[in-house]
Amino acid sequence: MPNITAAGRTAAGSGWQQYVDSNGQTTDYAIYIDIDTTVGGFIPSQDIPTYTASLGGDSRMWDSNGAQCVYQATHTGFRIYLRANFRDAKDEDQELDVAFAQANNWFINWQGIQQF
Repeated sequence: MPNITAAGRTAAGSGWQQYVDSNGQTTDYAIYIDIDTTVGGFIPSQDIPTYTASLGGDSRMWDSNGAQCVYQATHTGFRIYLRANFRDAKDEDQELDVAFAQANNWFINWQGIQQF
């Protein structure tokens, strides 16, 4: 079966946005990034590619979860949401914000496969 396979990564520390909840409130515990996969040349008249993703960076990637969950997949990209996965000494949720992702040079590795 023929296919198109493409891979890439986002720029370290760039493109992250603060998550806004359903009430329109900016959160302090989640961020997201939109991944542009147009370099893959996926064919719009065929099925949406199957994407896989992982989080990379200099440090503290284990402080989040969600990097492997692909949302809003299209032929030209998808979205990844990250949520804080850590607590302080008082067992309170810590912040996960854009500055944290930037300071740790976080990026998303991705691969897309479209079979037709």
